[in-house]
Amino acid sequence: MKNSVMYVLTAVILDVIAAYSVINANIDPNAEAYNNAIAAAEKYESQELYYKSIKSYSEALKINESCELRMKIADLYEKGYENGEITSLKDKYNMLGTVISKYPENTESYDMMISYLESQGNYASCSAYVRTARSNGVHSDVIDKCYDTIKKMYTEKVTSYTSVEDFGNLIAASRSIISEYDKTDENEGQEPEKAEREMTEYTYMYYNNAEPLVYTTVNMSPPASVTFADGSTHNMLFSKGYGKDIASEEISDRIYSRLESDGVRQCYIGEENEYTAVYPFNNQRLVLFNTKTNKYDMFGTSGKKLAEGYDMLGGFANNAAYSERDGKKSIINPAGESLFSKNISEVILGHGGKCSYYNRMFIKFEGDANFKMINTEDLSETGFECDDADLFSGEAAAFKKNGKYGFVNMDGSVFIEPAYEDAKSFSNSYAAVKSDGKWGFINKYGDVVIEPAYEDALYMDSEGSAFVYFDGTWRIVSLFYVE
Repeated sequence: MKNSVMYVLTAVILDVIAAYSVINANIDPNAEAYNNAIAAAEKYESQELYYKSIKSYSEALKINESCELRMKIADLYEKGYENGEITSLKDKYNMLGTVISKYPENTESYDMMISYLESQGNYASCSAYVRTARSNGVHSDVIDKCYDTIKKMYTEKVTSYTSVEDFGNLIAASRSIISEYDKTDENEGQEPEKAEREMTEYTYMYYNNAEPLVYTTVNMSPPASVTFADGSTHNMLFSKGYGKDIASEEISDRIYSRLESDGVRQCYIGEENEYTAVYPFNNQRLVLFNTKTNKYDMFGTSGKKLAEGYDMLGGFANNAAYSERDGKKSIINPAGESLFSKNISEVILGHGGKCSYYNRMFIKFEGDANFKMINTEDLSETGFECDDADLFSGEAAAFKKNGKYGFVNMDGSVFIEPAYEDAKSFSNSYAAVKSDGKWGFINKYGDVVIEPAYEDALYMDSEGSAFVYFDGTWRIVSLFYVE
């Protein structure tokens, strides 16, 4: 009997020990630490010790990442700031930025961040968060209201330029600057004599997302990207050197091509001061103006002259260029061959002297009353006709009918009905339009984003910047928000 009781007691004790072992084995030390941190944080919060509460919540956050905890910490920074325990809201908005990064669909974090930035007048940062929210499909009254405000806001930059030239994929702006340098002094031990010289600063603003370039020289064409037969791509520029080569710091009085590869110039073209740069390379062709013959010549990437004696030769694009020679107007390919059998009376030339962008041209053949939109790829007619036009630079081209300008798609369908005094084609979802004698900008929905206030305006780049002309000078305007 005693043995039976002992067996039963032993079994019960073993079961208890086993159960205790299982319970202990299932206790997660991280969970315990997390619960302790939360408990401490809540205790400090109830005592309005917000900085200590934040530290405890942060310890919990290290154990278990959550959006809820991060938003709680952001709220405590605000409370600590209000009672004077915390001196800055910087950490709060750093935390909200982290929430937006980790949890991009959290509406509350956007609302808090955008409301604060608006109160500080920081609309440039507002635009970044509104863009992120909208790209993630997040909408709220705060986000939408801010969007309506900033999509029509822009800044005017102080720097002014005397001339601006459009080359199609970039705009070259120039201004004169005074540069100070040390004159050579043969007397040892004496301070070198300072002198000034006038130089020209060129700023190149690209339509795509390439970084703007700034060069200081005397006379220079825009840099151009050239792809060779072996598939390699090089950046080249063409300069009439009255000073130092930008590449090699040597003196040169020629038009030359400069390859980035090993800094070695691959060719010289012509005699001293014979040519003036006209357009950068396109379709493996370079167009230069011969100052001795007053004609345009065409060169290949090796520097070999391929054709000469044109009265007019535009830049190549989509394997097509406008030319005039011996009284005949033609569209030629890089081999110099005419693309059309019909006689041409007029061609719309766009920026950079080119006749084709986005594989579309506007041509008036002899006998035609209107310009026809031509598909450059197969030389077919799209069926669209107009009185005048601007070449495609993006989504839609500006065209003129019955004295007013509208916009047309590449398939020939009307995008915006004619309603403006003048217009330039869409570029990066924006277009310059003229109303009441002044130029402004519209977006792809036809909404005015920059009120007409300028004497002239060019095309918008991918960052929402464009050159505008007023008070006798060119300046850059930049939108806060770009669609």
